[in-house]
Amino acid sequence: MGWNTTAVFAEGKSLADMKAFVPDVFAFKGTTIGWEAAATTGLGKNVAVGEIPGWGAIWTPNINVTSAEEVLEPASLNGRAVAIYLSSVSSIHGFALWVDGAFVRLLLREGADTAVDDGEPLPEEAGLDWADAEATVFAVAKKLTGLDVASHETWANATFAVAEI
Repeated sequence: MGWNTTAVFAEGKSLADMKAFVPDVFAFKGTTIGWEAAATTGLGKNVAVGEIPGWGAIWTPNINVTSAEEVLEPASLNGRAVAIYLSSVSSIHGFALWVDGAFVRLLLREGADTAVDDGEPLPEEAGLDWADAEATVFAVAKKLTGLDVASHETWANATFAVAEI
């Protein structure tokens, strides 16, 4: 199974904070889901917002949300925002890092090639093997957040509020 989703993990942010970062073209209508549904393509262009201790999260197949400066800048204030991009369909994988409201790094790979390489490489990137791009993206996310973001155990107690476009 390949992953086809994106996410933003924001250090020190609450559910209320994360809801505030969602662009205003989305509306929260009271629907909630678990992580298994939040991290899938079943959301379509909608977003799922949740939190675990120390981190807020936005999961969505809608890369326009998770790559938007208007989301990443405020999500990173007083901490870090780590975005991950996973598309087994188009073979695009990568990540972005923002710290204290400022862009630091964006790396996107398409298949075996680097598609976007912006910002200085991070120490956490040293020695990465992109042969299994999904595993590499999750490894970078763990190095940058301390979270195993692809694990059910990480999100077992989280409920995600759905915002519809």
